[in-house]
Amino acid sequence: MGRSSPSRMALWAILLATTTSLVVSAEDPQYGATMFTKAARGVCWIEKLHKLPPIKKEGVNWGTCDDNVRIDDDKYAKLVKNTEDQLTKKNADLNKYRGMINDNAMKGMKNSIRTKFQRLPSAYRSACASYIEDENKAAPKDYSSVLNDASEYPFRGLAHCLLNTLENENGAKGISDMKSNMDNPKPFLDAILERENENRARHGVPALTMDSELNTRAQRYAEILARKCHMEHMSKDPEFGENHPDLQYNGGRTGENLAELKAMQGSDADSGVDGANEWYTEIENYPWPAWTGGKTKGVIGHFTASVWKSSQLVGYGVARRDGCDKILVVARYSPGGNVQSAGMPKYKENVLPPL
Repeated sequence: MGRSSPSRMALWAILLATTTSLVVSAEDPQYGATMFTKAARGVCWIEKLHKLPPIKKEGVNWGTCDDNVRIDDDKYAKLVKNTEDQLTKKNADLNKYRGMINDNAMKGMKNSIRTKFQRLPSAYRSACASYIEDENKAAPKDYSSVLNDASEYPFRGLAHCLLNTLENENGAKGISDMKSNMDNPKPFLDAILERENENRARHGVPALTMDSELNTRAQRYAEILARKCHMEHMSKDPEFGENHPDLQYNGGRTGENLAELKAMQGSDADSGVDGANEWYTEIENYPWPAWTGGKTKGVIGHFTASVWKSSQLVGYGVARRDGCDKILVVARYSPGGNVQSAGMPKYKENVLPPL
């Protein structure tokens, strides 16, 4: 073979890259990668967000999982184009090497899926790894009603294996909750209130009631934080201070929880639940049976404010803006928690141990 026709071995060594957008058919490996992403994001949502947060933090969080299982929707097209460009530079006949171009692109796609796949919990990796190596391996069970996908495509077995494992790990409710979130996600206010009240129920304390005025105040401050692209409690912000009227309600002071989350493509509702989960996981630092002052092994104030027994009303706000890679979540509680009386913390009667 002359110099103008590159050897097969040299072509296999071509580096594979990515980026552009293309509408693809079900036969295209890109379609399968898209379905893998859809299923993997569902796994992240169930395992790292929807489940009640653990007493002890374990493994990668929801944001990292969700953000890192996504495969660009133009990945396969760019893999193909990258190899074609290399061949064109060598004046090679693209039709002659079409089979190898596609093989190279498939190899690159598998490598990409394999990397994303490692972000999933170990049960999923153990059950479904073989479906990456054999992109045509039959699915263990059909979940087309959840994924709304085609009947045949590369990596179909992988996408359906992930949902089969999800069902094995979480029961039929895990699948129905995932589908419900895909088809009809909850509004932000409903989602975050539900999660905070689920967490409070674990401690046997009354549920919070949504208050429209507190919602207005929390949303107003969330938008201020988004403009600043910075999280700071209103009481400590020189622009406002601890005596600001927005921190007083029903004759007393309000409490405040803030969360600063990475701005991804997740919904505001998911960000709200993620923030509430983060507040609650501070339980691992709490010095049971009660904090009586002094240092703790870590932050506890968000957890205690969230489950404070005497708090009755709550309002929430969420904001993001272009140019700020953050989502800011604000919660306002009335009466506010984390209070002391005559210099003594009132934690024993307000922060109850898990049932």
